[in-house]
Amino acid sequence: MKSQAYKDGGVIVIWWDESEGADDFDHTIGEIIISPLAKGNAFASSKDYTHSSDLNTLQKIFQLTASTSTGFLNDAANPSPDGTFDLSDLFQAGVIPPTIPPID
Repeated sequence: MKSQAYKDGGVIVIWWDESEGADDFDHTIGEIIISPLAKGNAFASSKDYTHSSDLNTLQKIFQLTASTSTGFLNDAANPSPDGTFDLSDLFQAGVIPPTIPPID
């Protein structure tokens, strides 16, 4: 957190997958976001995130377009049951870009 990269809008992600063998939303996956751009104040989201929510978010942050029909890698193109695609809810408004560059 003392690095210039962190101070310039960096993020630390602590993420673990301990869903006890199930792949549904009755089992939680813990994730902690630490960033000067996060909502802060111990914000806890009620959204249903998936592993692909992280992938979708990283593609948007780094503006990476994959060679797929949607431009997103694998399941990152698909929303979770509540319609969530990315981790925007965990950050201040406007931090996560809304999309990635179009496919050429």
